[in-house]
Amino acid sequence: MIFTRPYRVPTLAFTAVMFLTGFAGLAVIPILPAAAGDLDGIGLYPLVSGD
Repeated sequence: MIFTRPYRVPTLAFTAVMFLTGFAGLAVIPILPAAAGDLDGIGLYPLVSGD
């Protein structure tokens, strides 16, 4: 039903946005401790990383 003609483009656009958001999150999280340390915010790291 979500891939019928009227909903195909919005469904694919939403899927692409969610994929790119997840990909960006995976790209940022590994470097976050170094950035937090450089900015003297290492104590706040658990708030954004979920640790």
